Amino acid sequence: MAVTGDVIESEPTSPQIADTSSAESVRWVGPRRALAAIARRPALVAFFLALLGGLAIAVLTPPMAGGDERDHFTRAYQISQGDLLTTRHDGVYGAYLPRTYPSEVQALTVDSFLDRDRTAFLHHLGDPAPHGPPTFVAVGNAASYGPGAYAAYAVAIAVGRLFGLSALALLYLARVAGVVVYASLLALAVRRLPVHRWVLVACGLIPAALNQASTVSADGVTMVLSFLLVAEAIRLVVDPQRPSRRLLIETGAAAGFLALAKPPYVALVLLLLWPAWRHRGTVGRALMGIFVGALALAALWGAYQVTHSIPQNNPNAWLGGIHQSHGYAFRNLAVGRQTRYVLTHPNAFIATIARTFAHQGSTFPKQLFGQLALYQLPGWFVVASVALTAAACAAPDEPPQRAIPWAFRLQLLAVSLGVILAIFAIAYTNWNAYLAPRIDALPPRYFLPLIPPLLLAVLPAGTPWARLTRAPAYRVALAVGLAVVLAFAVAGLQSYHYGHPPL
Repeated sequence: MAVTGDVIESEPTSPQIADTSSAESVRWVGPRRALAAIARRPALVAFFLALLGGLAIAVLTPPMAGGDERDHFTRAYQISQGDLLTTRHDGVYGAYLPRTYPSEVQALTVDSFLDRDRTAFLHHLGDPAPHGPPTFVAVGNAASYGPGAYAAYAVAIAVGRLFGLSALALLYLARVAGVVVYASLLALAVRRLPVHRWVLVACGLIPAALNQASTVSADGVTMVLSFLLVAEAIRLVVDPQRPSRRLLIETGAAAGFLALAKPPYVALVLLLLWPAWRHRGTVGRALMGIFVGALALAALWGAYQVTHSIPQNNPNAWLGGIHQSHGYAFRNLAVGRQTRYVLTHPNAFIATIARTFAHQGSTFPKQLFGQLALYQLPGWFVVASVALTAAACAAPDEPPQRAIPWAFRLQLLAVSLGVILAIFAIAYTNWNAYLAPRIDALPPRYFLPLIPPLLLAVLPAGTPWARLTRAPAYRVALAVGLAVVLAFAVAGLQSYHYGHPPL
């Protein structure tokens, strides 16, 4: 008997032995080829795990239990009617929706959180569609968010309204659309990224990230658009070939939708300046057009957003006592003076950020990697998620790719850190007390879109343990680990929502 590669070749002495030996060869080759295929196709791993895990979270999360989901669903419903702009009424911003919409959404909220029967909300699936003359409905914090973050939800809701679906059915339809779009764009981003693809797979499958993509939220689409824009910018820098028209169209679409999503992630379009200089000529002009157009769109919507945001100086609008739940947030605000303070005292602002991390301790990483709306994953799940992300950093590219130039790595790092500082500044100036010693009520999930560019900026082209991690079994084990963490996260989410008493 001789062994060549992955196939065991026999020297049969009879037809019967030959048949048996052939069957053994198939059994040996099949699993190995399947595992090798998984190792070579991280985009497919990202797509299927995001799709399956996301759909499970979408189904098991009760209505309106996502982060600010009631406001985001209302905003998406408004956009599905073709109404992009909100109106002011009695000191708040909102939209005119069918008369029965508020009562139906309120009934879903009550059944989800207060009814002892944890599945009581399901009887609303067969309710009539929201109907009646238009009435004003407050949209809350989502009133000023751009339509780019809600495009997928709005299309799904518009289709559901054509069939007369209930508010609950529309919510689930929007969630499913969000999961499909997230999984598809995540897979596309992994395919476009020329280096360290498994890093993007692991970051896209962080339970907290997938949770945002599986409920109606402005964060899920913003996150995956950020992933895609970073991946395509790196490809434009690393790939020696002339960019295809399709790649330029994808980059322009990602930048345009991101400009109309949540700020300040549109700043990632700064990464296009390097490839625009590198591909001087027609391609460079196209990239500069994308860059200028995205910033112009973001500026126009930002100007609208500033004048159509609800005041944050209202602690009574938040669940729980302000001193217990939010500390310095949503009280004693002075946005103008606070903004001037940040600009004129940058060192003091950096010290405030440091005190924020010191005050939160382990809360920040726990929520960053394991917060599923109301449910917090146990600590060891969070450690496992962090460990898998670190393990993904060691997975080499197959076949090996050209390294990211160090000059572009510095730009990637600078832009990412700049966006992080901008997020802290927005939180500090817009909803924290004037001269507060720390920044409160800042959800760590806002930093999820920036984990991949930060890692890609600092990871070396090769690793000293590449011989070990190059084996297909390493990447297969990584994919299995990501699947296991998602499975336990979904199981814990189900137990939390349906095995515990309601709030």
